[in-house]
Amino acid sequence: MCSVMQCGGLLFLTTPSKVIVVPDDAVGAQLNAALEGTEGAKGTRAAAMGQLAIDDVPTAATVKSKPATGSVLLAVTTAKKTLYICEVQQFGATIKITTTQQTRVEKRSTKLVFSSLDTLLSADKFGDVHKFSFATSSEDAEDEGADASKTSDPICGHVSMLLDLDVQADQLRTADRDGKIRISRLPDAFCIDAFCLGHTEFVSAITGTADCVVSGSGDGTIRVWNAADGSQLASHNICEVLSLAKADRESVVPTSLFLVARQVLIFILNKSPVVHVWTMTADLTAVTATANLAVGGHISSCWCDAATPSAASAAHLWCVVERDGGRQALVMVEVTNDTAAQPRVVTDELMPASLELAQPVLDLTELFHDNASTSDLYFARKEKRLEAKRTKQPAPSTAAKKSKKR
Repeated sequence: MCSVMQCGGLLFLTTPSKVIVVPDDAVGAQLNAALEGTEGAKGTRAAAMGQLAIDDVPTAATVKSKPATGSVLLAVTTAKKTLYICEVQQFGATIKITTTQQTRVEKRSTKLVFSSLDTLLSADKFGDVHKFSFATSSEDAEDEGADASKTSDPICGHVSMLLDLDVQADQLRTADRDGKIRISRLPDAFCIDAFCLGHTEFVSAITGTADCVVSGSGDGTIRVWNAADGSQLASHNICEVLSLAKADRESVVPTSLFLVARQVLIFILNKSPVVHVWTMTADLTAVTATANLAVGGHISSCWCDAATPSAASAAHLWCVVERDGGRQALVMVEVTNDTAAQPRVVTDELMPASLELAQPVLDLTELFHDNASTSDLYFARKEKRLEAKRTKQPAPSTAAKKSKKR
């Protein structure tokens, strides 16, 4: 769950009851003034702000730029299984949020991705990916209204919880709790190009380019795969690359992965205060731990513009950092897109005390299988039931029952 996102010059902050949209340079005093509805200290101008009220805690959110109209598409789902799809535009000091669709999802979403400007993909905790189509302009949305009767189309299924999904070119990559990555073809996701098999625990995050997939897992490794046939190109033990002493398994789970210009990998470990940057060789088989940047508190959520044109020279990572005293800070880290790949903190601002951003709803400690996958457990239980049926005494015949009554 991303509690901070940046797109099209706008910053999206998700709280337990609403999504707040402000210009991406409006942090600190301007944001405080906008939230309090007053002029900030020393005459600080309040930032333009838009708000979308939601019916419960958000479970997944995403944004996508719409260059033709200068707007941004926003999608968010909640614990009550409500999906909001909106178009966001800034007009001077005003930010307008138009809800193009509000509907219900079948199961609780774990990840949302826009595959195009009129299609949203939703992965859920029961292992399915659903496709939602929606109006492509504000005018169409106003004509249709918020049609709650619209349904989605299931396009892909796993036998266990989906934890991440990624769209690259005409491929849909999905990662599940059983340690499997499936590469399907779009728009016909029932056509499977390959499986990436090798992780021994859940796959917590994936990223990649058109020709490769990079994955992080609860098994403490980051692996690189060939997107054409699913073959493994490399496997990197996180503790070994970072020269860490033996750590508990929860602390070396990558919660976020971002690949910049194919060879610069940025990632965050579970409840870690550090942004890690690796550089990969051209053939993607070897890595170097380039930098480790501490941000002064564990990172609960982050968003990167790695796949946007603005990342041509440097990628920007927006992090929600949990500081002492229960306060949250918004930290923006810039990572240069070159062989040096050096990160630096550009923005570090405490969030207003009155604003609490949403926390991740998934607890990674509950996802470890202790060497037993969900599918293995399912088939073991099924075999046990079948064995019980086979050994059960057959029911007495009707004649035998009559004889017993006499």
